[in-house]
Amino acid sequence: MPINQDHHIDLAKAAEMTKKFRDCQPVGTIIAHAFNKSIIQEIIDQPLCEGIRIYNAIDDSNIRTVVITGIDGNGNDLYNGVLAEYAERCPQICAPHNPLNC
Repeated sequence: MPINQDHHIDLAKAAEMTKKFRDCQPVGTIIAHAFNKSIIQEIIDQPLCEGIRIYNAIDDSNIRTVVITGIDGNGNDLYNGVLAEYAERCPQICAPHNPLNC
């Protein structure tokens, strides 16, 4: 069952993967989305929530974004519950340079 997957990754592999993505995108492409802890906690605190799923999406301005939903122990979306979008997008709002973004 995917919900039981070990999702840990080391920094070297994460840096390699994010660089590979950045290297094949046009300059200015959104490379990350940041959400505050409260919306993630609100999703996780829903009854039956055992994890999250992140969907790629396009907003009303035709800009790449993501939508986050909770998932239950069987991997079903909790789409009638709390959903999240309106992320802070990088490159507009980014963390200082680090192995994941430069």
